[in-house]
Amino acid sequence: MWDIRSNKRTPIQRSSLSITSHVNPVYCIQVLANQLIVSISNDGKVCTWSLENLNIPIDSTDLMLKQPANRQVYATCFDFQTQCQVDDNANVQKMAILGAEDGFCHSITTNKIALNQTYEGHFGPITSVDCFSQCLTDYNSLPMDVNQELSQLFLSSSFDSTIKLWNTAENQSPIFTFESNGDYVYDVGWSPIHPALFASVDGSGRLDFWNLNRETETPSASIDIDNRTRAINKLKWSRKGTEIVIGDDHGEMRIYEISENFARPDHDEYIKLVKTLDNLKKLNQEFSNFNLNSNSDTNYINYLIESFK
Repeated sequence: MWDIRSNKRTPIQRSSLSITSHVNPVYCIQVLANQLIVSISNDGKVCTWSLENLNIPIDSTDLMLKQPANRQVYATCFDFQTQCQVDDNANVQKMAILGAEDGFCHSITTNKIALNQTYEGHFGPITSVDCFSQCLTDYNSLPMDVNQELSQLFLSSSFDSTIKLWNTAENQSPIFTFESNGDYVYDVGWSPIHPALFASVDGSGRLDFWNLNRETETPSASIDIDNRTRAINKLKWSRKGTEIVIGDDHGEMRIYEISENFARPDHDEYIKLVKTLDNLKKLNQEFSNFNLNSNSDTNYINYLIESFK
C-alpha cells in the first residue's frame, strides 16, 4: 500500500509470503465500501485483507469447483456487482464475478467466499470482467424491473478474441458475443455515465468504443494506436466519463478525451438499452433454435436477412 501524500519511495504497508496468503503473482485487487481489500491470484486463492494490517489476510479461501470432481479454479480477474438501492447509502456489494484461466466466469458471494454460478462461453483464458454499476442520478429513479435487469449485466473479454455480454440471472449462455477483434482482447470496461457505452482494447493496438443502442456488430468508434504496433492491455475510464486512460506493452500510458456528444447519454438511453437487450436475447434464442441442414450456407444467409429486416 502506497501513500501518495508522502514523499517516501517505499510502501507504507506490504503483504508477506506465507501459506495463508498468495504464493503466486496477484492479478487483481479491489477495495470494498467496508474498507476491506479482496485480492485474487492464479494460485487458486481469494484473500481478504484489512487496510490496517496487510501482513496476514483476514480470510483465505481456495477456489474449488465442486462439479466436476472438486477442480481448482485459477482466477485471472474479478469485479464486484453493485446492487443499487433507492437510498445511495444502501448500495451494497454482495456478489463478485471472476474470470479464470479455463475460460469460465464464476460468481462468488462476499459474506462467504464460495463459487456459486458458472458462466460458460469463452474458449480461452478470461482477461477481464466488468459489472454494470451505475447507481447514481436518474438510474435510481427507473422502474424496479429495469433497475434490477441492468444491475445484473456484466462484460467479459478473453484470449479467444471475443467480448461477451452476460446477465447473472441467465447463465446458460451469453446475451451476445462481440466478434469484431482479430487479436486477444485484454480489457473491457463500462462507461461510468452512459449505460449502453463500453470500451475495449486488444493485442493489435486497437481501442474500441461500443454503443449498444447504436450498433452491436461493429464498434461505434475505433482508434488505432501507433499504427497497431503496440498491444494495448489495460483501460480505465475517468469518473466523469469523458476521458479514458490506456496502457500498452511498452509500459506507456495515453489519455484520450472523448467528445461530450458521444460520451454523455440522452435521457432515454436506459429504456433504449432494455429494448436492445430484449432484441439481442430474441436473436440469440432464434439462432440457438436454428437448425442447419445440408443447405446450411443458403439457410444461414436467409436467416440473417430475415433477422435484420
